[in-house]
Amino acid sequence: MAAGSEGQTLARTVHHDPLVASSLPSDGPAERARPGHEGKYTLQVISYTSPEEAEAFAETLRSRGHEAFVVSADIPDRGTHWRVRIGPFDSKREVEDYRDRFEEQERMNTYIVKRDDR
Repeated sequence: MAAGSEGQTLARTVHHDPLVASSLPSDGPAERARPGHEGKYTLQVISYTSPEEAEAFAETLRSRGHEAFVVSADIPDRGTHWRVRIGPFDSKREVEDYRDRFEEQERMNTYIVKRDDR
C-alpha cells in the first residue's frame, strides 16, 4: 500500500469501498507498470472528486501491472473530477482486448474513451 497521506486515505477507503478493496495487490508480486498517458484510446476505470484518492488508486493499479494515470475534468454543475485511466492504446481492438482481460482479472467495470481529434 502507498506510504504517506495517500496510503492512509487508501487504507481508510478499503473498509468502505469494495471496488478499492478488490483492486489491492494480491499475495503474489506483480510487475509494477510505469504511468500511462493519453492516446487515441484509453480505458477509464473510475472517477473521484479527490485528486489524492485518484492518485492512490492509480498507484495501486500500477503496482498490479497496469499503465494507469489520472486526468482532471471540469464537469458543469458538479466541479472537478479526477479520472483514473489506463493506456494508451492505438486501436479499438487493442483496448477492447485489454478491457476484457482487465475486467476479468480485476472484477471492475470500465469504459473505453476515444480521443476527440478535431
